[in-house]
Amino acid sequence: MITNNIIDKDSIKLMLSRLDKSAFTKFIFELFGQSDFDKDYEHQKTYYLKKFGENIIEQNYIDRKEQHSQGYKLIIPFFEPFDLFKNIENSNVGFNEMKQLFKYYKRITNNRYAGWRFWVDGNYNMPDIKFVTNYSGFDENIYQDILFPKFENFVEQFELDSRIMIGSLDSFFSLNPEGTCNAFNRFMKKYENEISISIIDDQYKVQGHYCEKYFNNGVLKNSLLPCEPLVSFNLIDESQVIAEFEFLLNNHSKENELEAFLKKYYKNLFGSDYDRIETQLWLKFPDLDINRKNRRLDIFLRNSVARDWELFELKRAINIIKNKKDIPSFTSAFTTALQQIRDYDRILGQDLVKRTLAKDGIEYYNPELRLVIGRTPDISIEKWRWLKKSNERELKIITYDELFDGMKSRSLFHNNFNIFNI
Repeated sequence: MITNNIIDKDSIKLMLSRLDKSAFTKFIFELFGQSDFDKDYEHQKTYYLKKFGENIIEQNYIDRKEQHSQGYKLIIPFFEPFDLFKNIENSNVGFNEMKQLFKYYKRITNNRYAGWRFWVDGNYNMPDIKFVTNYSGFDENIYQDILFPKFENFVEQFELDSRIMIGSLDSFFSLNPEGTCNAFNRFMKKYENEISISIIDDQYKVQGHYCEKYFNNGVLKNSLLPCEPLVSFNLIDESQVIAEFEFLLNNHSKENELEAFLKKYYKNLFGSDYDRIETQLWLKFPDLDINRKNRRLDIFLRNSVARDWELFELKRAINIIKNKKDIPSFTSAFTTALQQIRDYDRILGQDLVKRTLAKDGIEYYNPELRLVIGRTPDISIEKWRWLKKSNERELKIITYDELFDGMKSRSLFHNNFNIFNI
């Protein structure tokens, strides 16, 4: 857990500026949902607008200090790069996704006002609209001269009689630094997704595990992050993971059971270099397939160090070796699996396939091939290494026992050196 006594306010501010959209929105929810941040109102309730998932926040408040009144605040996190606002004249740039929201919110506002009971509900305050961002270090003139006009011009077209506000890390820490730090601590306690925190000298980076490319002067999909993690760790009880994997191997589990386990614990099994996993990925390009069929990849992993993807084809934990006159060789099941993954590699190399998958954030160059199959055979290491090497042209053969041993070795290293203790 991170507390204010350990990390100063400037460091927390820097770390917050590195959060991805999903994580930052959850921080904003903690920030506005606390009673110690906005003390002007006697009662307030904070919630997500269900129609928009956990992307848009609304707050209902009651003000009884000067007069009995109620109102609403619409809180909208935005992540458009500042260069879009600075360099492009079109005032609606970056707001296309918000149009649906404001049309919907206009109907909500009209319905509320039409059914408002002033003698019970009190005076009705038109909703405030707060655009919040993780910008930091900007001069106040930037907000007044560039950002406010853009947002005001956009909201005017929906005829909402609302006050427009812009909140940023600068304003949060300026208005209520203690409340902002408290919200950060609550966010760190509650956030369930994995966050990687890197501390190198005086530089802090807070990152998730799903990312694609560096964030430049453009808008990425919401599912992608403007950061590039290198190494990260998943804080779980590895002894339980090891025991579960051993149980699956010893009980002749099905391929789908093994795949589900590998998907959930891929960092433990394959290492922390990997930051994203795709499973059951369809390649619907029958014209490019030898047998004119659609194909489905088992596991596609992104290596954040190499910044490329790796293909893992999974086969059951069966015996893969046969002996003829004391000479070991692979079984026909293994040979078929070998040909299958090489066929997948040929399809992935086509430009049409690369362009199609890139639209979903899967941008690869030359994927390495990994065939995960069978148990390590009961033969000498010399024969096993020779057999693997003679069949590993342009791919790597991995047995489930090798995965298991590698996971145990990493777990022992982490425990001995207290890797998880921040």
